[in-house]
Amino acid sequence: MALVTDEKHSLFQSYASEFEKRYLLEPAGQRHLAMYKKERHEVAQFWSEIKRAKQEGNQITDLVLEKLLPYSNTRHNREKGYRISVAPAIIKDLRKFFENAGWQQPDNWDNVANAIYELVYGLIERGDWHSLEVFEENQLVSRGIKAGFITPTFYFLNPQYRIINKKTIDTINFLLDRNAIGRDLSHYKEYLEIINEVLKELEIPLFTDADVIDRRGQRRGQHGVR
Repeated sequence: MALVTDEKHSLFQSYASEFEKRYLLEPAGQRHLAMYKKERHEVAQFWSEIKRAKQEGNQITDLVLEKLLPYSNTRHNREKGYRISVAPAIIKDLRKFFENAGWQQPDNWDNVANAIYELVYGLIERGDWHSLEVFEENQLVSRGIKAGFITPTFYFLNPQYRIINKKTIDTINFLLDRNAIGRDLSHYKEYLEIINEVLKELEIPLFTDADVIDRRGQRRGQHGVR
């Protein structure tokens, strides 16, 4: 049984063609794709630095919170030296935002950073999907941290782990006419399988590049497709 209707298939075929001609092949589109390669290199360097610091028994809190997580490209974040991402989830001050929302306490950030480290290490270095459930179940460290917050880190360390954020969720659920994927981390593997099945069924060559399909999802709303 087909996952995507003929109508949606035709719509995305035409949409992919328009996207390629009007954006991807233009200088702005090429510059944006180059940013993915740059960020992949940066995140790999940051991750190596964090692993080394952890192995040497040094504190990793600032490195994890400021270099491993994805920040918006704002003057404040650039001046602070935060990791600027093409798939940002953090607008400004992470600690203040979470504390003001009641999601974290000032004296718990070391625990949060170490839990994020263990999550990333578990999935990236060991392929341990259970680490996602372990992290999410511990609300003392995971509250407020959803797929859009951490999957960009997974993705830039290993592109088989796609970015799942609001734009991805809206796009896939629109294609399937149902709430097929969401923001929780415990079902991340299942969501990846759904996305891969949908893209395979669409048979759009342009979407074989994970960088392209991620950017494609981010621009969908700008072309009036909801």
